[in-house]
Amino acid sequence: MKRHGFAAVVGAVVVVAAGAGAIMVHAGAEPAKPDPALMKEMSPEMQEMMKQYMALAEAGPEHAVLRKLEGRWTTRIKLMGGAGMPASESTGTAKGTLVHGGRYLMLESSGEMMGIPCDVTHLMGYDRFQKMHTVGIWGNTSTQMHMFTGQTDAGGSSITYTGEMNDIAGKRNVKFVMRLDGEDGYQLEAYDTLPDGTELKVLETTFTRAK
Repeated sequence: MKRHGFAAVVGAVVVVAAGAGAIMVHAGAEPAKPDPALMKEMSPEMQEMMKQYMALAEAGPEHAVLRKLEGRWTTRIKLMGGAGMPASESTGTAKGTLVHGGRYLMLESSGEMMGIPCDVTHLMGYDRFQKMHTVGIWGNTSTQMHMFTGQTDAGGSSITYTGEMNDIAGKRNVKFVMRLDGEDGYQLEAYDTLPDGTELKVLETTFTRAK
């Protein structure tokens, strides 16, 4: 079997069997490890690939930013206006919860926009194999789930996510920028692309840690 075949098998084992608790041994706060008895039955190549998969599965230093977003927040939501949209401002709340051993952060936000109640969930992570930040966004104002990938700037003070949206406004590139402000605040900015290719800042949400 070629190497990519081994990779496919190991990937399926780690994702599916681990989720079912079939081959992983958990010991308190220690990282999950494959059952030693089953490891012995694998070929040397499969054993090595399993070790690599398990190493990449652990939360790394890149996940530290997620811990900064944990907790309860108050929010100020500013719709910037322009391109035929009125400007508006409102307030809300948010809660960041680390899940799956700190590998991901679930950010649940509630507020309103132009008088419409908005509940939005962000699932943030960092892909250690592909070396990029990831975020999935969904909520009660749409039936679409949006996925974006991003990179940290040189100073580590912001993450820029990019991706595509395809809705009634057409298929286009969009951008989200998360700007960190110490331990007690951060901003999420959303940028859309107009039909002529112009980038337009459409939304800014400021998060302040709740007292």
